[in-house]
Amino acid sequence: MTEFLNFIAATKAKRTCDFYSHHLKIILDYFKNNDLEFNSSSLVKFVLYQKQKGLNENTIGYRIMCLKKYLEFMNIESDIKDFPVLKNNDFCPDFLDPIEIKELIKHVQSSNISLENKLIIFLVLETGVRLNELRFIKCSNIDLLNRKILLEVTKTRKKRTVFFSDLSYSILKDYDLSSEYLINKTCSGIQKVFFRLRDKLGYDKLSPHLLRHTYSTLLIRNGASILLVNKTLGHTSIKTTMRYIHIMTDEFKKEYDQYFKV
Repeated sequence: MTEFLNFIAATKAKRTCDFYSHHLKIILDYFKNNDLEFNSSSLVKFVLYQKQKGLNENTIGYRIMCLKKYLEFMNIESDIKDFPVLKNNDFCPDFLDPIEIKELIKHVQSSNISLENKLIIFLVLETGVRLNELRFIKCSNIDLLNRKILLEVTKTRKKRTVFFSDLSYSILKDYDLSSEYLINKTCSGIQKVFFRLRDKLGYDKLSPHLLRHTYSTLLIRNGASILLVNKTLGHTSIKTTMRYIHIMTDEFKKEYDQYFKV
């Protein structure tokens, strides 16, 4: 396992390495502790065990994927390579409703939190950037005139451009952009900004990823094209973006009931 993780550490981002380390350890420990061979029959036992613990198909699927990569790297022959992909098709992300969004904006604007913390909240809301992408935004890549930012560090390792509006601009126009990076916080430090704000507002959840989902649903709710959502979120597949259409079904039904009259 160490040799494989060293390879991942050398070729992938740190977060990817942490992902493999976490999931692979769990599945390898199960095989070892139960004295199981690397075959599909043993893997079925692992899947059932994980489901009994309440884990969903996506999480179990991640662990199987890590195991497949490990076996391939170690040149271990096994029929596990043909094991079907597990996937949970129920995509129900959390996001803020319009009232909560307005409440969040009003609180951030009127509070005495630092400009950096305000910018963190507004940029994620207005651009949908991931946590690690936000952390590595370079000041030199911010175009104030056209209100756009070039992201060089992304999950897909492909550069992309995101746009911001009045909320972020109101802070950026007076912000010190002389440093290399826009945000002078670690990923953990950024998370704490959201946690403190969550407790202050009394929300059950508030995180960078929740605001990323909020960004997506706002665009779709207001009639934006799927292509815009896809490109600014940095999805590699349009199918991933289309999932946001499905979660709006209930809202579309309410709108239908309101406007369809005979």
